[in-house]
Amino acid sequence: MSELPNLLKLGFTLGTFLSASFKYPLSLYKNPIRCDCKFGRIIKHIKFAAKNFEGVRRIICKDPPLLRGERTFNISEDLFTCDIAMENKCPPECYCYEQPSRSRVVVNCSSTRKHKMPSICPQQDDLDINFSHNFISVFEYRTYLNRTYSINLSNNRIASVDPFIYGIIKLRNINLPA
Repeated sequence: MSELPNLLKLGFTLGTFLSASFKYPLSLYKNPIRCDCKFGRIIKHIKFAAKNFEGVRRIICKDPPLLRGERTFNISEDLFTCDIAMENKCPPECYCYEQPSRSRVVVNCSSTRKHKMPSICPQQDDLDINFSHNFISVFEYRTYLNRTYSINLSNNRIASVDPFIYGIIKLRNINLPA
């Protein structure tokens, strides 16, 4: 088993799965575990139930390459991420990933030589966007800003701000310094 199955599709809830784990031993040792955001969502539950998981403290990550060979119990929860590709609306030349430990989706377009804000961003909520160190001159309203809680536009050439920006309720942090 390299990935944890979707428990809901199998008819389980996380609660029933963990309840069963307290009754029956489950061995994850020597499984080639993919230590991504899906695994990151449940690692704290696995740590909590560790006494009933045989060899759980010895579980080693197979993927991603950054975590290969690391013991899951020694990894910071912030490192359990899932990359988001261009086909899932990550803007070109940007790096996007989901980070469950911080309940956010990071869109990093820093230093990508952009002259305007991208028209697309991932469809998830709780976007944390970094457009710093570019050549953007207008802070334009985009629909993805309604799903954004933080945006960094520092070190750009911002000369004007679209008035619709001020009506976005979810947007709690705007960094605009030159």
